[in-house]
Amino acid sequence: MRILSMTATFGKLDGETLRFHRGLNVITAPNEWGKSTWCAFMMAMLYGINTRQRSKQGTIADKERYKPWSGKPMEGSMELEWKGRSITIERRTKGRIPMGEFRAFETDSGLEVSELTGENCGQMLLGVERSVYLRSGFLSGGDLPVDQDEALSRRLNQLVTTGDDSPAVMGLETRLRELRNQCQYRNKGLLPQTREELARVQEELELHGSLQGQCQALERDLERLEEAQKALKSHETFLRASQNKEKLERLALSRLEEQEAKKNLKQMEARCSGLPSPEKTREDLQAFDRLEEQIHRLDLDTALENSAIEREPVPAAFRGLTGQEALAMARQDILETERPGEPWWVWAILGLALAGTLFLPKLAKLLALVPVLGVCVLLWRRNNREKAQKQAESRLEARYGTRDVQEILRQAQAYEDQQEARRVQEEQQQARARVFSARRESLLQKQKAISQGREPLLESLKQWEALSQAQIAAAAAQHHRKAMEAMAQGMEEAPSVKSDLHLNQEETRQALARAAQKLEATRSRLDRLRGQQAGLSPQETLEARQESLQQRVQKLEQWYRALGCAQEYLAMAQGKLESRFAPRITAAAGEYLKTLTEGRYQRLLMDRDMNLSAAAQKEGTALPAAWRSEGTVDQMYLALRLAVAQVLIPHAPLILDDVFVRFDEGRLSAALELLSREQRQVIVFSCQEREKRWISEKET
Repeated sequence: MRILSMTATFGKLDGETLRFHRGLNVITAPNEWGKSTWCAFMMAMLYGINTRQRSKQGTIADKERYKPWSGKPMEGSMELEWKGRSITIERRTKGRIPMGEFRAFETDSGLEVSELTGENCGQMLLGVERSVYLRSGFLSGGDLPVDQDEALSRRLNQLVTTGDDSPAVMGLETRLRELRNQCQYRNKGLLPQTREELARVQEELELHGSLQGQCQALERDLERLEEAQKALKSHETFLRASQNKEKLERLALSRLEEQEAKKNLKQMEARCSGLPSPEKTREDLQAFDRLEEQIHRLDLDTALENSAIEREPVPAAFRGLTGQEALAMARQDILETERPGEPWWVWAILGLALAGTLFLPKLAKLLALVPVLGVCVLLWRRNNREKAQKQAESRLEARYGTRDVQEILRQAQAYEDQQEARRVQEEQQQARARVFSARRESLLQKQKAISQGREPLLESLKQWEALSQAQIAAAAAQHHRKAMEAMAQGMEEAPSVKSDLHLNQEETRQALARAAQKLEATRSRLDRLRGQQAGLSPQETLEARQESLQQRVQKLEQWYRALGCAQEYLAMAQGKLESRFAPRITAAAGEYLKTLTEGRYQRLLMDRDMNLSAAAQKEGTALPAAWRSEGTVDQMYLALRLAVAQVLIPHAPLILDDVFVRFDEGRLSAALELLSREQRQVIVFSCQEREKRWISEKET
């Protein structure tokens, strides 16, 4: 296969086109020009975009990373040569699926290439899966080391050891695993299903046996219950025969009771013949009760009238006094507390003494003592009056509870008003009492006019009620006698049937009901079990099915063990085959490394995990790649990738993206010379000018 051109709207690319020629193509451009974007676009055109990939911390999914910066839908086309045909493949965004629409057609005629689809395009054109191509024909400077991959190992195993990479050879292990899983995978497969079906058949056989045993037990219970029911019915017949005699005896007793009731009725009728009718007696009793109730209500009203006079508290000072006496006493006590003025004669003596002092100088000294004496008398009288007044106020407070004159007068006046109101109320009460007494006397006269008292009326009613009870008893006795005659009609005393049970009639009836219920329940359960047994497959069929399933389980177990042995032997064979493909790959990689390092490294070794070791000239042992310089490590893994690509994809183009960054000038020239001799198309992307100068020098 050879790529002719690519046109992309992908990431930073907006409808840009890149063309290629046969042999070695070197594209030199600075960083951020889009070299890695073109490489990613090439892989997207061949294998599509993984829409299930999700962006994670530190990693951006391709559908997000290469979303066109221009905002247009992601799309592109690629022209190529394949098996002598010029083909164009296109991919466009379909709805929300980037590059989801695929088309492949012949460039010249436009006819559709039906063998190419969006899913198999890369594998059909390049011959390998995406993961294999990324580890063999697609080389990136940051990802030169080759790690282990199941698809790559399978391809190398089959191709190097057998020379055949057809699906039949590669899928042998898968087919064995599928067959073994078909037999048993966890709880699924033919073997678990057969075992489960065998368990169901065995359970059904066990259910057959269980139902048969239950049916036999229920049949025995049914026989026992029928015998018990028969014995209870015989005992019921015995009780019925015994009851006939009792009923005849009760009939004779009912006739005697009827005669006694009729005799008692005649006696009661004779007693009530001279009494007033019960209606008249009840009317008189009701009237008597109404009058008694009115008298009682009148007595109650009288008592309420007597207690209606308000008994306000009487001050202790006014007890036993009338209102006027209390008011006069209060006024007299108040007058005693008033302070009297000085007598007129005291002021006259003082005036004369003052005049004599002024107009009679000879007597001035003698008369001067008179005013002093008068003042002393005034002071002595004032002191006595104050003591008398305090004593009077103390008497007031002790008698009336306060020294306030107005409050004392108010209490005396209130007591006088209270006494007057009480006098008026007592007069009114006496008048109403006379009215109540007259009414009560009138009611008592009406009671006497009705009868001699309540007891005779009650006794009369009692006699009438006794007569009514006698009538009811006579009617009941007559009805009972007729009922007993109806029950005993045609009844004769039958001979007794012997019974060993000790149950009365009610207990026998209950026992018969329980026995009938148990019989019904037992028959119903037996019918249900027989129906359930009839719904099962025949026992002979189940036994034959059990034997068949047991044989099938044995065969499947043998087949499962045989497949396991086949897998083990296949794994052993694959291990031996894997030990054979490494020398062939390492031999080719060693030749490539020898060329790339200008003959310095003669040997290259690889283990099963594709870890490399190399031995330089004059070195006795091969050292792992970790012991070599970074440039030498890149050359070791480039040699391995070229060897793998030579074996797996001899006709697919090689894509190299900045893989020579750590190559010196000599090893770069050797690498480019090696790639220029490749019979396939080689596309080299580089950010340096060394590759371009080498091409120019070679062309000149």
